[in-house]
Amino acid sequence: MIIIHTAQLDGSLTLWGEDSDPPPPSERLSDVHHPRCVSALRLAQAVGIAPEDSTRDEEGANIWLPSRGNSPIPSEALAGPALKSRAKPRIKPWRAPILKLSSGQ
Repeated sequence: MIIIHTAQLDGSLTLWGEDSDPPPPSERLSDVHHPRCVSALRLAQAVGIAPEDSTRDEEGANIWLPSRGNSPIPSEALAGPALKSRAKPRIKPWRAPILKLSSGQ
């Protein structure tokens, strides 16, 4: 299941998503990317937007999230349990692929 998040970025409604199932290590984008982020193409498909009709940025944008240790805290229980850690939660930047929507979308 994909959890879709929205924000306004540069005057556009922008989406990013996290998956309830983390990708296998071979498919992870990088250590700075959110470990459960979904590709912008997969996000477009999930919301029913044709790939050619969307502005996708696979490199993504920084999203600032509560994190514990080296992992973001899942935003919902549906995204899976947070890692056990005695570290205090702190806000940390993570990269996530984004999908910018036009006003018509």
